[in-house]
Amino acid sequence: MQFRWPDDPLRVGPAELIRIDRTEPVQWFGTFKWDGWRRPIYIDNGTIQLFSKHDWQAKKIPPRALMDELRSMGFPDGTAIDAEWMGPRCAEVMGGRHWFVLFDLLYLKGEWQGKEPHETRYARLKALFNSRSKTPNVILEPVVEIGFEKMFEISKGMALTEGIVLKGRGSRLKGNLKRCEDNGFWLKCKWR
Repeated sequence: MQFRWPDDPLRVGPAELIRIDRTEPVQWFGTFKWDGWRRPIYIDNGTIQLFSKHDWQAKKIPPRALMDELRSMGFPDGTAIDAEWMGPRCAEVMGGRHWFVLFDLLYLKGEWQGKEPHETRYARLKALFNSRSKTPNVILEPVVEIGFEKMFEISKGMALTEGIVLKGRGSRLKGNLKRCEDNGFWLKCKWR
């Protein structure tokens, strides 16, 4: 698999959430914007590599126990998943707990998934996740299909989130080979 930089969402204000809720809610999925470190996970040739949004190879890595949990799930070679590592900042709040939040499928069986709509990628990731033994520290981020303004307000009461991210159901990945690139069909609304 060739490493591809993760797409970035465009920043919007709460007024855009209200507009989407009123005019086009069925065209979007919503997830929480976690206060962790973006770490695309590449599983290939029996190894797991974590990458960073800002540098090619992640310099800070999770504790060995968390990496062992991820390995124990047995994701097949040729799989890459866009993920967030809930690392040291979150561990302070959660009594030392580290975990991964999985939210998009980049490669499956060595094939780039970015040409598929988000709805399809998420369904494939969910099926892949659900077919594995579960571990408490590797979770699949659920998606919300309506009520994004309310979701944003709920996020304000959650210490480990920064807002929400909306992804167009039909959005495809850019997966640029040289740098992160904004994806106009992904929106983030942050309150901090």
